[in-house]
Amino acid sequence: MILVTNDDGDSRGVRLLLEVAKEFGEVYALIPERQQSGVSKRLTFHKPLRVNKIGEDLYTLNGTPADCVNFGIFSDDFPKPDIVLSGINDGNNISLHTIMSSGTVGAGFESLLHGIPSLCISKERGENNIEEVKEAVRRVVGKWIKNPPNGVFFNVNIPSNPKRSEIVFAEPQDHQYTINMKKRKDPNGKAYYWVHGERGLEKEKGKDGYELKVNNNIVITPIRIKVTGTKEDCKIFLK
Repeated sequence: MILVTNDDGDSRGVRLLLEVAKEFGEVYALIPERQQSGVSKRLTFHKPLRVNKIGEDLYTLNGTPADCVNFGIFSDDFPKPDIVLSGINDGNNISLHTIMSSGTVGAGFESLLHGIPSLCISKERGENNIEEVKEAVRRVVGKWIKNPPNGVFFNVNIPSNPKRSEIVFAEPQDHQYTINMKKRKDPNGKAYYWVHGERGLEKEKGKDGYELKVNNNIVITPIRIKVTGTKEDCKIFLK
């Protein structure tokens, strides 16, 4: 059983991924009822969760992408998934900073923590041919779904025009943009702040952003859960 989720809510991308997923097995999609970009693997603990059916094999949940994964795994309302497909995100998820923040990728983290293989797919914004994008997704899912490995999930970025794109591995660069925090005043004179990412950082040759944006490749980055250091890192406390 395949679970499809995303962080954009009901979008063209998730409907395309649901369509492709049906070529590979039984599938249902459980997605956030509203935009959840940038929530990483945040979970909902302090309010009730509600499910609504909005289409054939397509449901919404008033929670995050990670909530959707947990609902699929632990709720009795749906079959427990064997694999999770997250996306197709509207816009890329390149760089370590973005990967750690993305709700699309957050679903992959949550899935793998519970032992369920996952594939997270994002597409660069821009003009594109839907059939070419669909074929690129089909290529990636078809290669992975035959034997998804344990202990790792994959962050996939597809260029906006992937017809001649190769599938390549690339490590993420640390950042793809700088944080811009603009201070403004409301009509009452009180300050508020508008936070956004500002592009312009150099693309590091051989890293994910360079392969996607310069070489127009489909970029695969494997992600492992282990983030802890060693006892040696604690030596200042253990003397």
